[in-house]
Amino acid sequence: MRTDELKELEKLGFELSDLLPRLEMIQHASEAVTALNQKADNATTAYMATKVLSNIYTQMQKLSAEIDDIAFKLINFEEEAE
Repeated sequence: MRTDELKELEKLGFELSDLLPRLEMIQHASEAVTALNQKADNATTAYMATKVLSNIYTQMQKLSAEIDDIAFKLINFEEEAE
């Protein structure tokens, strides 16, 4: 494998590793919504849950698009290298 090919693979690996903290944030936010659901104040819980879930949805859409882009590059990597 050529040096430029290895650098491209390394770059894609870094892009994937940069996504992990965002996925962890989404997981923690989901856990927070679950914890909020156990509180007595329904209005506050509903408000906070709506905000968090909206943020989670937006982040998941962005992450999905970024992962799809990286997967496409990896799937087509060998074709580009030839």
